[in-house]
Amino acid sequence: MSHQSSARRKSSSALAASSKPAKMFAGAGSDPCVRLKPIQKRRRLSRSERATLESRYVLNRHPSADERRELAIGLNMPLHTVQIWFQNRRAKEKADARQAYQLAAEGSEGSPSSASSNAAAAAAAAESRQQQQEVVCV
Repeated sequence: MSHQSSARRKSSSALAASSKPAKMFAGAGSDPCVRLKPIQKRRRLSRSERATLESRYVLNRHPSADERRELAIGLNMPLHTVQIWFQNRRAKEKADARQAYQLAAEGSEGSPSSASSNAAAAAAAAESRQQQQEVVCV
């Protein structure tokens, strides 16, 4: 009886092992700690590069793949860097809008007139941040 149960255990464990997907990394063998590409140091953008990207962002928040490729070639930077810059810039704009909305909502708890003034103050703060960034980029 114990022989049957051990045989049954072996067959069930063999089935379980075969049903699990193999986690293999291309070119890394079975060692998941082996990196395929070396980690690159972060490269800071120059003021002119940032100004170029910002001016394109104002025109089009979602550039096509061809437009991103042209930008990358013109700025002599990796295409992936340009793509990530646009993603991060959209996320920053969304976070700024969320913060302005929260400031306006916090102010509306007091009185209706303070809500509009807080919204205006938040919009003015966002605009001044944008102008400061443009001044730094130019």
